[in-house]
Order: sequence, then structure tokens, then C-alpha cells
Amino acid sequence: MSRTGKLFWDELRKSWLGLLVSLLLLLLVSSVCFVNSYIYKMVIDEAIAKQNIKILIVLVAFLIMVQIFLPFISVLYTRIMSRVTNKFRNTMQMHFFQRTNLLDFDTIELKGIGQLAARIKDDSGQYASFLTSTIFQISSLVFNLLIATTIPHQRIGLSCL
Repeated sequence: MSRTGKLFWDELRKSWLGLLVSLLLLLLVSSVCFVNSYIYKMVIDEAIAKQNIKILIVLVAFLIMVQIFLPFISVLYTRIMSRVTNKFRNTMQMHFFQRTNLLDFDTIELKGIGQLAARIKDDSGQYASFLTSTIFQISSLVFNLLIATTIPHQRIGLSCL
């Protein structure tokens, strides 16, 4: 494995707790969509259609609590992922910079200092983006697809995709 690949996996192992918490928060936010859709169904079918005020009050209170709690989860997820992304990007930039320092002056002059600096910045950003965005988006989509195809009310599941 290359040095960069080894560094990538080392950073992944160092940040596993933050990544795990972020993944769980992302899955929690995704599952709220399914819960909300089911609650809306219950409000219409159970509370309004049967004119049951007690159930309506409980369900509406639950929906309000979820809507108040959901932004806090989203902010926590964003803060954790920002910290992990910045730490990972800084580590990768330092690694790329150290590797650039090993180059001889002729190579540096041939490539250009500005081009090398841009590559360091862009490549480290792409690695961090892959770690934080791509992996988590794929995980969230797979989770949503699994839940949407397994819940008994297919219309609710499909509305959340």
C-alpha cells in the first residue's frame, strides 16, 4: 500500500469514533423521515378520521418534539463532521507538503510552485470529501433503500426516498 493510502487508513482509524457517531446521527435523521411519515398517516387515519382528540394531541406533540429535536441533531452531525474533515484535510496537506519537500529543485521548477501548492490543497480536499461526503451519502442511501423496501406501508417508505 502506498504511503498516502496508509495515511488515509491511519487517519480513518484515528477518527473512527467521530465517524461512527456521525454515521449514527445521519441514520437517525434519515429514519426520522420514515417515522414522521408514519405519524402523519396515523394522524389522518386514527385521530382525524375517528375523531379521537387524545391521540391527535399525543401525535401532534410528538411531531412538534421531533421537529424541535431534529435541528439539534443536524447541527451536532455538521459540527462533528467539520472537525473530522478539517483534521483529516490538515493531516493530508501536511503529508503532501512533506512529500513535496523531498522533491529536488529541478522537479519543483519544472512543475511550478503554484501548481504544486494547488495540487496539495485540491488533493487533500478531495480525500477529505471522499471520507466525509461520499461514504456517508452512500451509507444513508443504502439505509433508506433498505428501510423503504422493508416497511409494511410501501407508500410511506417510497415517499421518504
